[in-house]
Amino acid sequence: MIVEQKILDMQLVRPCTEDNLKNSTCDLTIGEFYPMGEQSNEVVKGLNEVWIEPSSMLAVRTKERVVLPETVTGIATLVTSLTHEGLLCLNVGVVDPGYDGHLSAFLVNFSRRPRKIALNDRLFRVLFFEHDQLTNCKPWINSKDDYHKFLNGKAQNEFATTFLDVDGITALAENSAWKVVLNAVLNRWIAPVSLFIAVISMIIAGISYFE
Repeated sequence: MIVEQKILDMQLVRPCTEDNLKNSTCDLTIGEFYPMGEQSNEVVKGLNEVWIEPSSMLAVRTKERVVLPETVTGIATLVTSLTHEGLLCLNVGVVDPGYDGHLSAFLVNFSRRPRKIALNDRLFRVLFFEHDQLTNCKPWINSKDDYHKFLNGKAQNEFATTFLDVDGITALAENSAWKVVLNAVLNRWIAPVSLFIAVISMIIAGISYFE
């Protein structure tokens, strides 16, 4: 495992200072906000902080880049201070060898109160593990501009403003309500009706036999 000064010497995080180092990990901080849904990213330009309402989502990008050689794998975890505020992340995990770029997070506020997120706040703690050089490692350079376009597109076009898209769920329920009713009727009534018809048929057949 790569720790302390060696993280700086290998330039695994850029820019990085000793202030980013914490015990055996390195902190990454928030560098940009991306509001969810149809809101434009212009909404948060120039703001140093935003509030995430209960059940709402916000995408953020790190200020620092992670630059890994073919002999290092990173693991990013959300900082504990955010989880204590009721904020959880949808997409933390492995940073592959050969990656060169920023990291992002889709934060969800599971608490009952609005939570403030500010630029330069701690976002990720990253652990770095050194290993043998990979034979088929494919470098991936993720430029800041490309990542900005990617996150902005995802935030505006593919995610609702809330974690559970209530409007979408309501519309789906309304459109499917008649199917639910029909299924309930069929499941609850076809079998009893069929049984009733069968019993009546047997009674009629018995009467006809004895006649």
